[in-house]
Amino acid sequence: MAIIIGSIATVLLAFYGVLYSLLAYNMRFHDWIAETMTSKANTEHMKEEGTLRGKRMYIPRDNKRDVRVNFYECTQADPSPMLFIAHDGDFKDGDADDIDELCETLKERLNVSVISINYSKIAVHVSTYPQEEIMDTMLYFILHASQYHLDSRKYVLCGAGAGAYLSVIAGVSLVQKGVFPNGFILIDPFLDYVALSFAQAELHPGPLALVFSGEANAKQEEYEYDLDHTALQVDIRRYPDSQRGFLRDTESADREHCIRWIGDELEFFYSRERSGS
Repeated sequence: MAIIIGSIATVLLAFYGVLYSLLAYNMRFHDWIAETMTSKANTEHMKEEGTLRGKRMYIPRDNKRDVRVNFYECTQADPSPMLFIAHDGDFKDGDADDIDELCETLKERLNVSVISINYSKIAVHVSTYPQEEIMDTMLYFILHASQYHLDSRKYVLCGAGAGAYLSVIAGVSLVQKGVFPNGFILIDPFLDYVALSFAQAELHPGPLALVFSGEANAKQEEYEYDLDHTALQVDIRRYPDSQRGFLRDTESADREHCIRWIGDELEFFYSRERSGS
């Protein structure tokens, strides 16, 4: 009996090894796994269609999966400026629908059209994928601005947490492609050697508005020091009594002040001549 069990186990193990070898090097299988995981990750936090304040859209891309966005159109006589937002999270979570109320508030209060980007989570795709989604979404709306009554000369990229980190990288890539946003707003950005190295090499996109909540830490101080030694214009607001995500909290004492400040920053960004233009 032991011999029979051992033989069966050996055959099964060999079969598993061959199957794994075939699939491990099969890119179509890899793509199928990634797309299946992404489909679940990109829908599990979605709001019901009837409860979403923005308009759900899917931005087409050549040979790549569409990007889900929420569009909050500012209805005014003149084409409206654009505010692109990359939601917060911990790279493997968070969703554009989580900031639905905030985006609606920013649209109403600041007279901008808001495009909230639901980028893919790094736990599912390699790290370059979500920043490409951010870039492709921005390029789509810039190119199709007249279709959505938008001003193609006025666009700012705002990110929070992991979304801020990805926005910095996307911003560097956009500038390298000759696309120059009017400015960047980073809210409690995730910081590591990447953002610091961009600042140290004077490749960091700007002008820049920074929001920090909670107590300052060593990474923030190093980041600010590096930015201070560049030619970038940087404006910083601190909310030490608030926690991360306070802009989503309608009861937050600092929320109102920060929204007004963001409005002032946008007014400045949109009024200035874009770099490279």
